[in-house]
Amino acid sequence: MEKYYAGCGGLSQARLAELERRQTVASACELPLLPIRPLVKAKDQVFHIKYQPISDFLKEQKINNYLLVTAPGAYLATLDQLEGTNYTCIYVTDTKEDTLCAIQTLYDGTVAHQQKDASLPKHLVQQTASLADRTFEAVVALGGGVASDAGKYFAENIIHAPLYSVPTALSVNASFCYKAAIRMKDPYKSGAYNVVYKFYGLPQAICIDLDVITGSKLLQRAQAGGEDSATAGRQWNMLRELNIAGAGDLLSILTATFDWRINSLVARGMSVPDPIDHRETTILEKPFSQDVCEGAKELLSLLAEHADDIRNGRKAGAMFLARAYHWIAEQSWIMQHTMWESASEHGMFDHFENVAGTELTHGQVVALSVYFMSLLQENEHERALSMIQRLGLDISLADLAINPRTNYKIAPITLYDCLADLKAYIDEIAYRYTIISAKPITKDWVLTALDKYYTDIYGTLEEQCQIPASGADAQVCAGEKARLDKIIQRVRAGRADHQAAMEQAAKAEQAARTVRKAELDLPELTTQRYMALCQEICQAKADAYADYLRNRHQVELAAQYDSCQ
Repeated sequence: MEKYYAGCGGLSQARLAELERRQTVASACELPLLPIRPLVKAKDQVFHIKYQPISDFLKEQKINNYLLVTAPGAYLATLDQLEGTNYTCIYVTDTKEDTLCAIQTLYDGTVAHQQKDASLPKHLVQQTASLADRTFEAVVALGGGVASDAGKYFAENIIHAPLYSVPTALSVNASFCYKAAIRMKDPYKSGAYNVVYKFYGLPQAICIDLDVITGSKLLQRAQAGGEDSATAGRQWNMLRELNIAGAGDLLSILTATFDWRINSLVARGMSVPDPIDHRETTILEKPFSQDVCEGAKELLSLLAEHADDIRNGRKAGAMFLARAYHWIAEQSWIMQHTMWESASEHGMFDHFENVAGTELTHGQVVALSVYFMSLLQENEHERALSMIQRLGLDISLADLAINPRTNYKIAPITLYDCLADLKAYIDEIAYRYTIISAKPITKDWVLTALDKYYTDIYGTLEEQCQIPASGADAQVCAGEKARLDKIIQRVRAGRADHQAAMEQAAKAEQAARTVRKAELDLPELTTQRYMALCQEICQAKADAYADYLRNRHQVELAAQYDSCQ
């Protein structure tokens, strides 16, 4: 009986050679191949992963005269490896479609390598030609999720050239997935954007430079104890946290496979009007596969085995994340949908980002959503919590924003509003059928879930943020002290606000119950009326909780505004 491996399909001669190469790479990192059966034998047209330095990848793929889609931080970290290639650089900060269409600022990359000591972006010479007037042989997306999704958009819609992905962190599977998360203007809400997952196809090849992704050079500089050790330690730790967030994105399999089963049973043949174009319809059913579902569960078990490697920033952990993303991307491409790894938890992510009003670190918020959706599903919730804690994933509200300066926008009231209005949001955008559609989300459940969340997560997080007293870890983390101190302060404030809000909610519940006591004690009280009274009491309790947190957040926003003046 033939054995199937991740992304390899049947063992044909051509695929066997690829399997042997992957086995060599995996053995070098002491990482076994993923023994997971694909839905069907893999198609011939799949992308290839190259585990090699970026400079070698560009030479091997013969990539020249290309458009480099990146961000300043990722660009500076890999500048040396781009030397000797002919490219034009553009910077992206978000994936809003109107922003991407308006980009006209192009930089000549050749000048960057002549003035390496100059600060960005002064060492780049701006070109006068617009993007539409240029011809490129390829598009290279260098960076994280934003650069990857923007690269897909440019390759398909503007440049019409092959895409090559070069992730500098594995915080999200955007570099592997055939979809691009593009933020489209909401036609019914001024200034609002909705995340739309557009279909752009697979990249030609992906470069996994483990030294770049794990920040090997940064760690060496941090442990050396030189003048820049604190800065290097801070940068390495931030990179490590991004890769840990990528494990949070993988954790979505736990809740998504549960939703997938519900969808296959309930949503068969169902469709609704498209929220953007009502002339079109959105099909809610996503074809189910037991093979892929079992493979996804096995992937979760392997994630648990590699939790320590991922948390500690080791190359074996990064290798596992890359290979797991690869397997997921190939199976999604075969099935042409991603419901088995993107369901209710991603719906909550989209809504949370809308409520917060700022872009968030994807994997962190997906893990936060897995926490709540597994609780709603009554589906291995304690396992999800254990995985989050083992990975060292911070799912508190203290540090979720991509731009740390906007963390003040995320407060306990943000999370409450997200959960309380989640079902209405899902119905509004015609999201795929998940547990959110199948099960009521009551205010009483929201308050109970939040109380558990603050106990489970905030009770242990402060210990995780402490700086080691001595040793190499203390040297590495020294540069993080100011940031971690701010996180601790926000954790303490968030926990105190929740506890105070729950006290106000308890008082409001008691007052509402007292007002209705006489009617509740009536012997002829009907079941329907009793349920209505209980709902009124619960609503009063929830309103008191929300009002307290909303007032506290307004005070914080006012203080933030005053500090900026």
